[in-house]
Parts: sequence; C-alpha cells; structure tokens
Amino acid sequence: MTEPPLEKLLTEIVYETVEDLMPANQNDIIKILKEDLFTVEYLFLLADPSQASKLNEYLTPKFEEINKKCPSFFADESVFDRLTIIERSILYKFIKALGSLKENKLLLLTEIEQKITDLTFLNPIIVPQNKAKEILSYIQYERRLMSKSDSYNPNEYYYWNYPVEKLHQLYNLLLQQQMVAETTTFLQSFSKYDVDPKLKIIWKKDQRSLFALLYLIYKKEQFYYSETIDEIAFKLFVVEGSKLLVKYVKENYRKFFENVKDPAYMTKKHSKILDIISELDL
Repeated sequence: MTEPPLEKLLTEIVYETVEDLMPANQNDIIKILKEDLFTVEYLFLLADPSQASKLNEYLTPKFEEINKKCPSFFADESVFDRLTIIERSILYKFIKALGSLKENKLLLLTEIEQKITDLTFLNPIIVPQNKAKEILSYIQYERRLMSKSDSYNPNEYYYWNYPVEKLHQLYNLLLQQQMVAETTTFLQSFSKYDVDPKLKIIWKKDQRSLFALLYLIYKKEQFYYSETIDEIAFKLFVVEGSKLLVKYVKENYRKFFENVKDPAYMTKKHSKILDIISELDL
C-alpha cells in the first residue's frame, strides 16, 4: 500500500532532521530515533496540546522498548538536550506542514520558542546555533502574521513588511536604474524565510549599494528579526559576476557599516539608492 503523501512528507521531515542534528557516528541511536521514537503517530500527538495524557501513555512503553534495545541511549544526560532540540526542530516543521489551528499553533510556537531559548543558553554545545536561529526566525515570522489579522495569511512576504504593491514598485525602480537583471521571480525571492537559491536576484551594481538598499528598507537596523543585513543580502541576491564567499560578504558589510556612521556617506556614495527609497515612501 502506498503511503499517503502527507505521511510521506512527515516521515521525510523526521529523517532529514535526525540526520542533520545527530552526530554521524551514532548510527544505532539514529536508527532508533527515525524508526522507533519519532514516528508520525508520536508527532501528531505532540502537535496537539489536548493530547498530553495520551502522549504520556504512548511514551512510557516506548521508552522501555528503546532502553532494552539500546541501554546507552539514556546513559548520557546531554542526550536529552539533543533529543529536545531534534523534537522541537521536527515539530516546528510539522506545524508548517500541517497548518495547525491558529490557537494551537500559537501555543506550540510559544512553548518551542521558550525551550529553544533555554537550551541555547544552557547548553550551547549540544544545541546547534544555526538550527536554533532558524527556528526562532520562523516563530517570529508566524507570530507577526498572526498578530496582524484574524484572517491568518500564510502567503505574506517574509522579507517585505510593506504592501506588496511597494515591492512591485521597488522592482520597477531597480530595473529603471539597471540595478537588477530582469526576472519573473523578484517577488518570490522575498516571500519565504527558506529562500530557494535558484530564485536569487542578480544585482548588477557593487555589493555595498545592495547593503545600502536593504539597510534603508529595514529602517537602518542591523537586524531584521534574527538575521543581519549581510545575511539577507546573501540569501536574496547574487552580485553579477561575483562568487564571494559568506566570510567576504560579512567583511564587506562590516566596512559598509563603519562607513554609514558618517552622515554624508549615503549621499556621496549611494544617492540613487536614496532616490529609490524616497520614491517608494516606505
């Protein structure tokens, strides 16, 4: 019998997350996590706050089974921290895939955020910083959407906190100034936290002018949610003819940020960017 598409998707989420977050030399534990513990049944119970008692009933014999199979599984206390981060990582992806009720989703997001924040602070070695940051960014995004309107809209643009008409306008202004290559996917690049690298926008000017644009779009803040301007620039754009590594992008941004402290810098070096932002009236 063929697996239902949803179950197949959820199983893939489990496998991918476990392999991503467990050390590669822990083959026995990886097998148990994927096949015995993080079953789709368990995660459906976990994703429903009203199922707490059933979840406990499910876990007690499950842990006994696992302990018989692999006694070392519970020997190291740090394993529980790692299990928690894996569980929360899987759960936040489940929430995205399942489209939970708004009330349940907010409750779960709050619980996940607190747990991730605690673990990041208490055990930064076990909890991968990039994974914690990814989850927290997603939580902030979902909360922003839910707080804006009772009619929850999952299609809102993640990297654009203005009316979509302004994003159309930005694209046209950048085209007129020959700052970006023509594309049919400009809006899509701004739409999700997980940016498809294939949708990167080709930036035709120097990289610091791109930093200037994003710096002004995000109200002269260094961060948009938990990401820095240079990280966003790297995710959404690729500078034409450039193969800069992340570390060089960061260094270039550091220099830009030093320069921008001079009140005359933007007018001297990025007047066209200033004109675009002025016309957008964000």
